[in-house]
Amino acid sequence: LEQRQHIEGELIANVKESISQAMTELRDIAKSLSSERLQSHTLTESISQEIRRINRSGFIRITADVDGTEKKLADHQKLIAFRMVQEGFQNIIKHAKASEVKVSIRYQEEWLHISIFDNGTGFNPEEELKKRGGLGLQNILRRAELIGGKASISSRPGEGTTLEIQIAYA
Repeated sequence: LEQRQHIEGELIANVKESISQAMTELRDIAKSLSSERLQSHTLTESISQEIRRINRSGFIRITADVDGTEKKLADHQKLIAFRMVQEGFQNIIKHAKASEVKVSIRYQEEWLHISIFDNGTGFNPEEELKKRGGLGLQNILRRAELIGGKASISSRPGEGTTLEIQIAYA
């Protein structure tokens, strides 16, 4: 009886810890969705916070490098660019079976260029875009057009995936 109570106590402690972690994660997600919070940070800071949040989960390892001096985007461009990056991360987490993701943010003279590469399973983008299930990819492409940018997805089965986003400064 004493051993059973001890095991049940450990189980309850584990459940409480899991719930606590889930609540923290949920709060972090809610914060990352707040457009007010996004507007108070630079795009690079917002992406870095999202990377730290995902890395804390332990499911995947994301690294980032930034090149050039950050230039100001219009608020709507910054918000939509962040949402495209978030969608890219979510697609990787859900589908790619990747262990590593590399993000490159380059502030060039006329364009902001964001590249996200994962070492996952890869896929055929043309086939996926034709399916109803390819809504995440379609959203990324449409969002880029909305802000005067462009996005492209290159991938092949077994070779990972690269998402490229280019946005002209407002």
